[in-house]
Amino acid sequence: MDDILNRLGAVESHLSDIRVQVNGLAGLIPHLAAKADIGKLEARMTSEVGRLETKMTSELGRIETQMKSELEPFETKMTDELGALKTEMSGLSAQLPHLATKGDIGHLEASIIRWLVGTAIAIAGLSFAIAKFVH
Repeated sequence: MDDILNRLGAVESHLSDIRVQVNGLAGLIPHLAAKADIGKLEARMTSEVGRLETKMTSELGRIETQMKSELEPFETKMTDELGALKTEMSGLSAQLPHLATKGDIGHLEASIIRWLVGTAIAIAGLSFAIAKFVH
């Protein structure tokens, strides 16, 4: 019988602990959100997200329009500059066949050297001839 009384005392002790825990939880219940509260919060958040999405879409459209208007003169200027560059390049391309190549310059250099050597020999020969007649 003592064993049963001891067990009954332990059950009562555990039951007392459980009551304290339940009372603690009961104190938290008023602070917990109800299903209706969560529904209101969800509706408010959905509304706010929709408002932000609309505002962002509007702002992005404004930024896009502003960028297009600011870049349009630049695009026009670049197109004009590109056209001028193409015209200048076509003019240079037309002159390319008339310009000297490395081979042409090499032949010209050899020709000038031959003329200088020939002129030096002629001057030397003329100097010897004049020196021979003067002496």
